[in-house]
Amino acid sequence: MEKDVLLKYMSSVDRARTVEEACRAAVSAIADYTRFSNPSLFLVDPEGQNLVLVAHAGFTPGTLTIPRGRGISWISLETGKSALIDDVTLEEDYLPGLEGSRCELNVPVIWRDRKIGVFSIESKVPGAFTTDDARFANLLAAILGSVIVHLETETRLSESLKDLEMTARYRSLFLELFFELFSMRERDVFLDRVVDILGEVMKYDKIYLFLRQTRSGPLWLRAFRGKNVEEKAIRDILEEGRGITGRAIRTGTAVFCNDTSKDPDFYLDDTRTQSEAALPIRFGDTL
Repeated sequence: MEKDVLLKYMSSVDRARTVEEACRAAVSAIADYTRFSNPSLFLVDPEGQNLVLVAHAGFTPGTLTIPRGRGISWISLETGKSALIDDVTLEEDYLPGLEGSRCELNVPVIWRDRKIGVFSIESKVPGAFTTDDARFANLLAAILGSVIVHLETETRLSESLKDLEMTARYRSLFLELFFELFSMRERDVFLDRVVDILGEVMKYDKIYLFLRQTRSGPLWLRAFRGKNVEEKAIRDILEEGRGITGRAIRTGTAVFCNDTSKDPDFYLDDTRTQSEAALPIRFGDTL
């Protein structure tokens, strides 16, 4: 029986692609495949000062966050041992969980030396859990601990690979621009090529390059990639300072917008644009 439960539990947890998914899968599997009908799971927050509820099944716990040093869960985690309370009404460290709870089993989620969180399992029946239950729950907690650490490692590696890929893109971009700069003699051709390279290397959908013909001349759209901009919109941006680009021109500072729907300055584009950056190009004090 335990073997079948373990296989189902491991199958559920192993399918997770994030820590949050793994936690929800673990709690759901415990509720579905074991006699622990009211499980909840708390994880240590990044600062290590609180246990935070991340998943539960069968009930809504009365406590969502447990400060360090409070409650049976912290005692279990700090000692690294399961805590079996036959009657919570006699336990002064008990914090409200399941309404009408009488028995509680707390099992630390630990992988090697890292204290990750705590399973809290409750029942309305006094003395509902046994030492065999505690042993089995410890095994479930250890499996989840290993999965969480594995997923976190995968996430860090993925982020590192993304950083490396971005660094490689930047290097490729600078090299291409460097060679183009020394191989071309016509400015307009060079500007078009700069925009093309930015699009090809950085995978940007739309790029607009505004420059002055002379140092004292007006800014105007000199090269672009993607959707064309109407002349009226260009004048609104450059002469009236409208839009995110207009803000960058007015302030002389870079503007990065990761959600255009929340930026009141976002102006005249199709609805598919979700982020925009405007970067001033300076020569001394001249924009």
